[in-house]
Amino acid sequence: MWLGILCLVFPLSSAGFPIENPSRYKAFEREVIPNSYKRLINPYLRQDYTSLQRKVGSRPMDQLSKEQFISLFYKGIEKAHELFSEEYYSKNARKKYEKGVKKILHAHRSLLENHGIEIPLINPNIQPSLKAWSMVGDSIFESFSGEWYGSWRAQDVNHYWLPTHNLSFLSMDGIEISVLAFQSVFTGDGIGWNYVIQKEDIKFLLGFVVHFNDLGRIYLERPHIGIPQENGAIIWKTKDHMYLEFVSSLHRYNKEEECYIIVGISFYAHKKNLRLIEAFRAIYTRNPMLRPEWVSLKKR
Repeated sequence: MWLGILCLVFPLSSAGFPIENPSRYKAFEREVIPNSYKRLINPYLRQDYTSLQRKVGSRPMDQLSKEQFISLFYKGIEKAHELFSEEYYSKNARKKYEKGVKKILHAHRSLLENHGIEIPLINPNIQPSLKAWSMVGDSIFESFSGEWYGSWRAQDVNHYWLPTHNLSFLSMDGIEISVLAFQSVFTGDGIGWNYVIQKEDIKFLLGFVVHFNDLGRIYLERPHIGIPQENGAIIWKTKDHMYLEFVSSLHRYNKEEECYIIVGISFYAHKKNLRLIEAFRAIYTRNPMLRPEWVSLKKR
């Protein structure tokens, strides 16, 4: 999302194939989730706000009101879909994504091969399979739930991923946009959400992270679009980053440590190409005393 988190998703029909005429879904960003529907969702957001506030006990939760937390949740849906609408209705965007996946896989092998980590993702696809989409719902984010401890660059970082809320039962007549599930997250210097959104027969995997400075003010908002993989991994894409995220095992002293792995790239788009700025890897574990080193490969 993002420090993880977080995403590139193309709309799929219930049959699992790309929509032939996606233009009718561009209206999504102009539609407003009605207040009557928000009133059904908001109790779950208040619950998450309280949980994160108790767990974190410091910035940004001590300076963020419950109302602001809820407002940012809905802003995230809007911003993430705007990103989807702006970038992913063209073949050119898909080609750039393919190039990004190749760069991530190269970084994946370069950064992880010699670290004793099981590699569950070998050949991700632009279009997720029916099996991958069958996981989209209350279980898609569940393997990431809980507390994680790691390093982001030179800084120790704690992640708190709350349990996923499955809201598929909150159906209302006349609602075109539904929040099927969501997960609230604390990412060390910010908060965020993973969403499963449905419009008619189309599912979207979206994400949103807001980062706060030392004064408790937002300095960066990062919407994501995601594509699920059959093994539970997720590829997240923003305007200038791509992340491969999955949960696996780290072998240490003949023991296995559960770990949450992020392999990412930062880039800039140049004409039809995607130019790499940096490839990096972060590993988070369940053990606050075990924080594997952040590794970076910068383009020279």
